[in-house]
Amino acid sequence: MKERIFWLVCVIVAGLVAAFFWMTGTRNAERLVIADGKNTRHLATIDSLRERVLLEPKAAGVKSNLRRSDVLLFKKKGLRQPVDDLTEDLMGRRDLIPIDGVLGGTMAFVKNEMVILNDKWVFASFNDGHMLGRALLEYEVSEDGKISWGMIAYDIP
Repeated sequence: MKERIFWLVCVIVAGLVAAFFWMTGTRNAERLVIADGKNTRHLATIDSLRERVLLEPKAAGVKSNLRRSDVLLFKKKGLRQPVDDLTEDLMGRRDLIPIDGVLGGTMAFVKNEMVILNDKWVFASFNDGHMLGRALLEYEVSEDGKISWGMIAYDIP
C-alpha cells in the first residue's frame, strides 16, 4: 500500500512538473512573438539609421547635426560628401583664426574637435600646440559648391 501511494505521488508530481513546463513554454512562445514584433520595429530603425550613415559618411572625429535635407541640398549644390567637404575646407582656412601662433607654432583648426551645428554654423577648436582657442563660424554653400566662411565669435581661455 505504501508503495502505491509513493508511485501515485510520483505520478502527480511528474504531472505537475510537466504542466508547469508546458505553461511556461506557452508563455515564452507568446513572449517570443511579442519580442519578434519589437525586433521588427528595431530592425526598421536600424535600417533607417544605416541608410542615413551610408548617405553621409563623416570625417573621423567630426560631429555633425546636419539634417538629411541639408545633406541632400549640399550635394545638389556640388558637395560630394558635405561633412567631409566642410571639414576639409575649414582645415585649409587658417586665415579665419584671429590670432597668430606662439613659440614657432602655427594655428590650425583641430579636426576631431569640430562640430557642424547645422546648415549655417560650425563650432571648432584651434591651437598651435601651445595655445588653444574656440570659434563659432558661419558658412554658406553657394550654388556652384563654393564654401564661404565668416567668424562669428572666438574665445581664448
